[in-house]
Amino acid sequence: MKMSTLTTLSVLLAGLLGAGTALAADREAAQACRADFKKFCDGVRPGGGRGAQCLKQHEAELSEGCKTAMAGAARCVEKLREVCGSAGDAEARKACAKAHASELGGCKDAG
Repeated sequence: MKMSTLTTLSVLLAGLLGAGTALAADREAAQACRADFKKFCDGVRPGGGRGAQCLKQHEAELSEGCKTAMAGAARCVEKLREVCGSAGDAEARKACAKAHASELGGCKDAG
């Protein structure tokens, strides 16, 4: 079964960002990059960093909205890592993100 482009992007960003939780910035980046991913990376099988690598290879060609959203998501992940470090498994990272939501600002957990 083929994943939808948005689902693929969400999985890609979760893996790329290593947060183990759906941050609002991840979701925004997935939405903003949906057309770019479909245009440049439609045949790329998700997993193993292949989707992220494909987007990186086409970075100069990505829409401004996608570039901006990806940069925002990357900032959120860096912030999450600063606050939570490598807080164990996905559930531990999610709990840490929720516990430190005020410190994470616009990078709040989206569920």
